[in-house]
Amino acid sequence: MVSSEAHPIVKVGGLADAVSALAIQLQQQGVDIRILLPNYRECEFTTEGHTRIDDIVLGGNRYRAQILHSRIGTIPVFLLDIPELYDRSGIYGPRIDAAFEDNLQRFGALCAAAPGICRALDWLPEIVHGHDWQSGLLPQMFAAPHLPKHILTIHNIGYQGDFPLAQLPHTGFSRAFARKHGYLHAHKLNLLAGGIVSADAVTTVSRTYAREIQHHHGFGLEHLVRAHASQVTGITNGMDYQEWNPADDIYLHVGFDIDRMAGKGICKRELQMEFGLEPDPQIPVLGMVSRLVDQKGIVELADPEHGILGRLCRENQLQLVVLGSGEAWCEQELQRQARRCPQFGVHIGFDTAMSHRIAAGADFFLMPSRYEPCGLSQLYAMRYGAVPVATNTGGIADTVIDGRTGILFPKASPRHIYRAIERAVALYVREPDTYAAMQREAMQQRFDWGAAAAEYRQLYHQLQQPDSLRRTRS
Repeated sequence: MVSSEAHPIVKVGGLADAVSALAIQLQQQGVDIRILLPNYRECEFTTEGHTRIDDIVLGGNRYRAQILHSRIGTIPVFLLDIPELYDRSGIYGPRIDAAFEDNLQRFGALCAAAPGICRALDWLPEIVHGHDWQSGLLPQMFAAPHLPKHILTIHNIGYQGDFPLAQLPHTGFSRAFARKHGYLHAHKLNLLAGGIVSADAVTTVSRTYAREIQHHHGFGLEHLVRAHASQVTGITNGMDYQEWNPADDIYLHVGFDIDRMAGKGICKRELQMEFGLEPDPQIPVLGMVSRLVDQKGIVELADPEHGILGRLCRENQLQLVVLGSGEAWCEQELQRQARRCPQFGVHIGFDTAMSHRIAAGADFFLMPSRYEPCGLSQLYAMRYGAVPVATNTGGIADTVIDGRTGILFPKASPRHIYRAIERAVALYVREPDTYAAMQREAMQQRFDWGAAAAEYRQLYHQLQQPDSLRRTRS
C-alpha cells in the first residue's frame, strides 16, 4: 500500500486515518500488507532499522535513498528516506494554500522507489494499492516479469496532481507515452487522470461519490471516469469505534452511552462554557469541525454578504461552535462574528481533544459540504449523539437517513442550509421526543472498517483471477 500519509506516523487529513485503519483491518483478515510512506521531517515513529536500496532514477534525476523500518501496530511500514525531497517543513507545501514546486519529483520518486524496495526485501506483492494522485505513477513503475495488479483509491478527485507540461521530463515519459496512458489532460500533466487510466481497478470512498464523479463533482475528469466506469467501485469508509467511543473517551469530562445519556448533558454544559456561551440546556447547540475551505460550504455559512451566519446570530435561536482552520478570510470573518455574537464561539486551528468534545456536547452537527467523498465527521457525530445537519451528497447520502438519523438538505446553498437549521431547531424545541428518537437511532448506526476491508479483500481476489483484465503497460 502506497500513500502520502498514514496515522499515527504522519497526518494532514482524513487520508491518514483511512489508510492505517484499512490496513489494520486487512491484516486482521489475513492479508499480508506493508505500507510505503515518504520520510517527511514531521514523521513520528520508532525506527527498527534501515535498508539501502538502489538509487532512484526518474526523468534524469538520481536520488540516493534508503528505507527506514517501522510499524503501525504489527504492520510493517517503510519510510522512503531522501532528505533532499522530504526533509523540509511541510508535507505538501510550506502552507495549507501553497504546494511545493517539486511535488512531481517528490511523489514520482515515491512511486519509482516501490519496485526497488520490493527487490531489496525480496517481497513481491500481488496487489499494489495506491492512494490519491500521489500514487498515480505507480502502474508505470513495475516491469516484467513481475507485474502486480494496481488499485487506485480516490479519496478526493478535486486534488489531481496536475503540473505544467514543461515538467513532463521529470517523469521520464515521452509525450506520446504520457498521452497513451492518460497522463495528459486539459493541456497539463495530470497524475490522477493517468492513474485512473492505468490502474486495473479504481475505488472511491463511497458508493454515491463513485456515481457523482461520473456526472458532476468530477472536477473535469467526469468523462474519463465514465469511460472507465466498469473498473470504478465505491466502498464506503469506516470509522474507528475504539478511538471514538463516548463511554470511555479520555477527552471528555464525563462519559455516556445510549443507555446513560445524562453524561451528554454534562458534556453540553462544559462545551458551552469552553466556548464562552451561556450554559443553557434548553437552547440547541450546533457544532462544526471542518477545514475552512470552499468544499466544506464555508462560503455559504460565513461570507459577509451572502452567508447565513449573521442571520443566525441575529435570530438567537441556537448556539453555534466551530473548530477549524483554512482560508485566511474565513478565519478572520468567523473571529469577527464571534466577537459580535454572544451565541457563537470559534476556535481557529485543529485540536483533536476539542473535536471530540464538540461531538459529545453538541445536539446537532453541521456539514454544509458542497461535495463530500465520504466524510467521517457525520459518523463521529452520530456515534456521540450529535444529529447531523448535512448536505445530501457523497458519503453523507450513504450513511445518514433523512428524518431518522439526521437532517439532510439537497445542496449547499444559503437558503437550503438555513432551512435545514430551522428544521433542526424546531425539532429540538417543539418535538423533543422525536429528536431523542432520532438521536438514539443515530447512535445505533455502525460503519466499521471490517466491512470495508472485506469489500477491498474481495476486489483483491477478483483481480487475481486468471480472467481478470490487465491493462497494457508498454
